[in-house]
Amino acid sequence: MGAGYQGDGYELQWPYALKAIRSFRIERKFNTHARCTFTAVMTEEEAELCIQRSSFEDSLVLRKPAEPKAENWFAGGITGIDIHMEDGIPHVKVEAISRTYAMDMEPKNRSYQNKHLTYSDAIERLVADYPGGAAQNMATSEEAAIGALMVQFGETDWEFMKRLASRIGTVILPDVALDAPRVYFGVPDLSWGEELKSKRYTAVKDRARYEELKAHAEGSEADLPHEADFVHYRVISEQYCEVGDDVLFKNQMWVVSESVISYASGLLQYEYVLVKRQTLRMKLRRNERIQGVSLEGRVVKRANNMVKVHLDIDAEHDAQGNWWFPYSGEGNNIFHCLPEEGARIKVYFPSGTEKQAIAINSARGGSEEMKSRTVFQKPATKVFEMPGAAKMQLGDDGVLFEKGTVSLHLDGGNITVKASEDLLLVAGNRMELGSGSEKGVLESIRMRAARQIALQTNAAHYMVIQENRVGIKSSKLDFQKVEADFMELLTDEEIKQMYIDEQTEAKIWKEELDFNKNIPVPMSGMPVTVPLPEGNKADIRAKVAAEVNSNPNGIAAARSWLSGKSAEEQQSAYQKSYAQPVEPKKSKKEKQAELAESQKEYEQEDRDRTAVYEWNQSAKKIIEQGAKEGKSSAEIHAMLPPQPVLMPRAPQESHGPGMIEQMLNLTGIGKLLEKMGPAMDAWQLENVIPQKPDYLSKHTEKTVYLSRYTYQVLVIDPQVLIAEFNLLFGAVAIIGAFWTGGGSLYLLALADGVIGAGMVAVNIEKLIDLKNGNGNTNPSILGIDQAMLDDMGLALAFVNLAFLMKHGLYKAADKLANSRNNAALDDVWKAGNGKEISERGGYGSQGQEVPYLADFFDGADNGIIRGLDEPTFYYVKNEAGGTIFVSTDKIKQKHFANLVDEAEGSVNILTGAHGTIDGTLIAEKTFFDSDLLKWGEKQNVKILDINELSADQISQIVNSDGITICGWCYSERSLDILKAMNLIK
Repeated sequence: MGAGYQGDGYELQWPYALKAIRSFRIERKFNTHARCTFTAVMTEEEAELCIQRSSFEDSLVLRKPAEPKAENWFAGGITGIDIHMEDGIPHVKVEAISRTYAMDMEPKNRSYQNKHLTYSDAIERLVADYPGGAAQNMATSEEAAIGALMVQFGETDWEFMKRLASRIGTVILPDVALDAPRVYFGVPDLSWGEELKSKRYTAVKDRARYEELKAHAEGSEADLPHEADFVHYRVISEQYCEVGDDVLFKNQMWVVSESVISYASGLLQYEYVLVKRQTLRMKLRRNERIQGVSLEGRVVKRANNMVKVHLDIDAEHDAQGNWWFPYSGEGNNIFHCLPEEGARIKVYFPSGTEKQAIAINSARGGSEEMKSRTVFQKPATKVFEMPGAAKMQLGDDGVLFEKGTVSLHLDGGNITVKASEDLLLVAGNRMELGSGSEKGVLESIRMRAARQIALQTNAAHYMVIQENRVGIKSSKLDFQKVEADFMELLTDEEIKQMYIDEQTEAKIWKEELDFNKNIPVPMSGMPVTVPLPEGNKADIRAKVAAEVNSNPNGIAAARSWLSGKSAEEQQSAYQKSYAQPVEPKKSKKEKQAELAESQKEYEQEDRDRTAVYEWNQSAKKIIEQGAKEGKSSAEIHAMLPPQPVLMPRAPQESHGPGMIEQMLNLTGIGKLLEKMGPAMDAWQLENVIPQKPDYLSKHTEKTVYLSRYTYQVLVIDPQVLIAEFNLLFGAVAIIGAFWTGGGSLYLLALADGVIGAGMVAVNIEKLIDLKNGNGNTNPSILGIDQAMLDDMGLALAFVNLAFLMKHGLYKAADKLANSRNNAALDDVWKAGNGKEISERGGYGSQGQEVPYLADFFDGADNGIIRGLDEPTFYYVKNEAGGTIFVSTDKIKQKHFANLVDEAEGSVNILTGAHGTIDGTLIAEKTFFDSDLLKWGEKQNVKILDINELSADQISQIVNSDGITICGWCYSERSLDILKAMNLIK
């Protein structure tokens, strides 16, 4: 490393000796190289040696040895030396920058045409060329792909990595722990939840940053940034934190986005900028340098008017590249054709978004072959040449069409047709040779043949020209000039339609003129012309056509109108009429039929709503009456009236609860009816829940990767709240126990006190574990955990309620002694769930019993093909003969890839979520995107987001034929799947 210097609690390693360090300053923040500046006192000889030999290759490391972990402040190379003499003593100012600066020196050009390339592989390629280079992906999953073409053009590797990070709204950060070009891709999770203490801070609201992100935000209003989140703090503290740390300040979680470590006059100071994590979202960066640029390359493959191109900026062709460029011929589409494989081509980038690039035209090369062909040396010559010796050449000396030994040459006023074999002219109706003048007669027609020329219509009519004679045979020969009028070539119907079109156009013009008279002239003074609506035009045409068709002299009037025009005007009118077909118009009868059908559907829906409302009112009264009389749920269910029979409706898409579901929720009946058997589920499935889910929505959501933050919000925080409530209830139970009186109730009071103390002890341990970020512990006291305390608390609560409501102190004591109440509670639970959970059941993170899918099947006899404790897949069969695959442990995509790839029938993949050991699902959009990317193009595979499906939709899928794969961890414990198979309620 070189010379070392031990300062006041810190140490410096670099190649040169020094006497003392006066001051230093270290700055770090996202998307920026770390920088270090310090001033040192050196001897004159060492100062001269330093300024002559120092370079960026010299290593400079500044750190603070500490327990239990050293503070790595800075590591990098020297970029500047400045010597200032004071009283003959050299004061040397040294500037250094992190090793990531090596990635920011040389602009490079290359393309990434493999849209399946993952972000992890892309950033590893960027750092692979630098000694000791490394990049750690903290922003996406390992399977997340870039998804589109990316081109690094005139950008350094550092600039391109920042632009790559902006695609997913994140940042990059240099790692200064080692003296090497190491980068964090995304916000690193280095520390979580440490409280930052400070009495010196400044609060700032960055409205400019808020307005900038708001202007570029996409999506719904819920996705827009909130102005309150753009308040940040600049804090001065004595604690050490790294950029990216999540710290607790003023009872809120913040992210350290900038840090400044300074030392002067013997005082060390830490300064931080604290921001909300959501404000770290970066707007999408575009490479403006590539806008309007055309890059040359070679066609590798072509298909469907698209080409794959090996660009010249790439040293080697990426065989995995799968990006197709749409091809657009130069100028127009008259001679539009794809270039051949191997041909030179240009790719044009109209904007800074690479995926909008198009292949525009082929490029004329400068090879020896091209130079040897004189036709390509004339700029005025245009050549269209195809493989197979077919070409078209346009130049000053004429136009040449050539294919092998056949050619057609147009030169000035001459046309030369050459063929080594036969020359055949075929016309389906008539072939005419004329001069194009008004007379239409040529001065001469010359045909030359070695033996004879024959003109023949059939066996009885022909003309033969031989060497010394001309023979003509026909029943009659009539040589005279005949001129035909254009109107004689038209039928009456065609003339009538042309007349209708002319009259319609005149009336439409008049109507538009009258319509625009009432439009005020704008302040600019320029009149505005508003066209007549298309519906009005169609009505005018129908009216004119009816008048002409109903007129007995309509044909005569049409002929009279057309005869008054010249031949050119007649032909123009004919082309105009038959170039624009009239759109069909619905009749009044059809419109009335549609209106009647809509009214009928509305009336039926109104009757259905009335029936549902009346049934709800009746059911509510019966339930209330049954509850007052103390009837069981089964007895109340038997008393309910028959459910209304509703009109079946066509399936429709919906993303919210239906009308009946909303009414049940509002009245409070819905929760009670959930325990009243599968009949209600079948009724809702047929009449309420939509039958056709939007499986493959094109709406794209922005994914924000928050790693530990997501775990904190979705797992830790709810458990903390529960533990705090348990502490409160435990304390209340202890206090209430001391005030309980009555001879036979001492046992009850003692039980309440013991359970309350147990809850306090267990939940204090649980809170300590949660504060340390561990949400999967199950603390206990004397072998009793939270689940057992909950069960005992349920029994005591039942007894206490009975005491308060009915029988007084002595009856309550008798209830406590009677253990049959616990059995009664079990019976109620089993009746509500419909099925008993088997004895085998597993346990969740809180010690509660969790049902497994295998609990309801009898081993191999019912389709279980793998051991239940093996961390892999097994399957069970549904009633339709379909197969449902579930997992027993943590899984990845590779664990079920072979199942999908080898399946021949239909496959449904339920994905888009994490699975916990409790059977809970946590949404994870990245998994859905990864599976859609891998199998989205397979015809027999459907990728379904479990978070977008209702319970009835999941039930339809799970109980269908074919294969259904539940692609998340511990899916055999998923309550959604167990409910869908009607195993639990």
